[in-house]
Amino acid sequence: VSVAGGEPVLERERQPEAGIQRVVWPSFLPDGRRYLYLIRRPDRTYHIVLGEPGAASREVRPSDSFAQYVAPGYLVFARDGTLLAQRFDATTGRVIGEPSAIAQPVASFATVGWAAFAVSPHGVLAFASPGNRARLHWFDRAGGHEALESTASMLWVWFSFCENGSIVCGSLRPAQRSVFASATSAPPAKAIARS
Repeated sequence: VSVAGGEPVLERERQPEAGIQRVVWPSFLPDGRRYLYLIRRPDRTYHIVLGEPGAASREVRPSDSFAQYVAPGYLVFARDGTLLAQRFDATTGRVIGEPSAIAQPVASFATVGWAAFAVSPHGVLAFASPGNRARLHWFDRAGGHEALESTASMLWVWFSFCENGSIVCGSLRPAQRSVFASATSAPPAKAIARS
């Protein structure tokens, strides 16, 4: 749907006859037009795919989870409980070299291609470790690390950053029907919407 509004347009859908059983977890590239998403094949493997309106999709790489782009040219995704970053040319849509580990352990649910992490376009990273309780950790480009102590008794089950990386929004357990927001400078998380 355009920012100006209008009717939603179907971009991609599952195509069992073509071996695409599931289409999930889209995220935009910096141009705001092209996007990454995850497909699942009949052999239960997932693949990161590049989509563009009006163009054929192209597989980028196999993956256990969705991927998010972070400047100046990396894809971040999870594999076997480890968060990885791999060089990515956003112009050509191709990965470069081998992925490098950036954090572990990261909570994931491979059956649906999900992992508990988010990156802002400018490089702020948050992830949750597996277990009944998790807290968000902020990592910056300089290697700085800070645990968000106010969330120690909560399990963040989904989260996303605003454009400049200064605020994270997400859903928490046990309050799964609420959306919480927190500044990345780590004040207490607060509910901003409830269902």
